[in-house]
Amino acid sequence: MTSDKPSGRLRIGELAKLSGVTTRTIRYYHARGLLPEAERDSAGYRRYGASHVVALARVRRLRTVGMPIERIAANLPGDLGTTDLSDALYALADDLARQIDVLADMRSRVLSFAASSTREPPAQTLATALRAHGLLADHRELAAPEREAAALVDALHPSGIDAVVAQMRPLMADPAAAERLSNVLRHIQELPNDADDETLDSLVAELLDVLPRPARPVAPVDFAALDALAGQRLRPAQRRFMRRFRQAAATAGSS
Repeated sequence: MTSDKPSGRLRIGELAKLSGVTTRTIRYYHARGLLPEAERDSAGYRRYGASHVVALARVRRLRTVGMPIERIAANLPGDLGTTDLSDALYALADDLARQIDVLADMRSRVLSFAASSTREPPAQTLATALRAHGLLADHRELAAPEREAAALVDALHPSGIDAVVAQMRPLMADPAAAERLSNVLRHIQELPNDADDETLDSLVAELLDVLPRPARPVAPVDFAALDALAGQRLRPAQRRFMRRFRQAAATAGSS
């Protein structure tokens, strides 16, 4: 329906120039439901406001980091309909602040890694910690699968293998707990392919019970990626265990 008093002031060409995109891109975003349609003025021209500038900026940022068009709509905030310039710009500023925090954290970790020229390989870091607690003989090295697992955890955990080892130190320092963990891991390794759900859930509960819980929640290892990378080394029952453990761990972490 045509409005004699549209809420926006910008024509599509002006919006395109301001936002650094083409008018064709704007029409494409309209067609895909990523950008709200603007009201028309009495001459039939669409007039865009602050909310469209903000919405277009958010879509562009998600596209810049490689998010597919199909997923962008689900990741957009629900406040894109505001036409108040102040509110819209404050919302955009909040988005930028969150991105700055993420980038600052990434920069800090990169600089820390660069400054640590003597940093041990992940497998050596894990082996050193295990030896310090008598869990690995001095003359032994980690097996190839364990070295690969250490490298994967180091790559997938937001704070690397050092954070994982620090989290596990209380467990490694407790002989009884370490023995319990060893028994659980052995049972997981020996799972028959026809293991029933009750057996898997029992092992999941045992593993969750023995693993230490940090005072402050930490970002978890990306189990889904770990499963995809290392899953070919696992037997069917072990993969089923990983999926159930991932679900249980996520539930426990959110409670």
